[in-house]
Amino acid sequence: MAAWKSWTALRLCATVVVLDMVVCKGFVEDLDESFKENRNDDIWLVDFYAPWCGHCKKLEPIWNEVGLEMKSIGSPVKVGKMDATSYSSIASEFGVRGYPTIKLRFLGGLKIGVWPFFIGEIKRGLGI
Repeated sequence: MAAWKSWTALRLCATVVVLDMVVCKGFVEDLDESFKENRNDDIWLVDFYAPWCGHCKKLEPIWNEVGLEMKSIGSPVKVGKMDATSYSSIASEFGVRGYPTIKLRFLGGLKIGVWPFFIGEIKRGLGI
């Protein structure tokens, strides 16, 4: 009986963790090559990452929280992420030279780097 309760508790905890990940990730859009042409009417905060990058992996849960927070406060800014190794030409257009790189894209396609604005918060989240 005790083993069954432990197993049920473990399954419940796993379900909560998975739901938390799904809900948070739901506010960060995975972007592809259509981002450049189809997203000109929106303001985007984009994380350009590499799947093998350790700092990028540490940033992912924090980035999901950024997406959730932007959505919860009703911000018009959409949050996305793009695998810069798969879409290197787009990453290059945005001036990505290292990973992770965070950029803000305004209406009409104006692109600026926002790393200096977030560096303190991100470093705290990464434990650097």
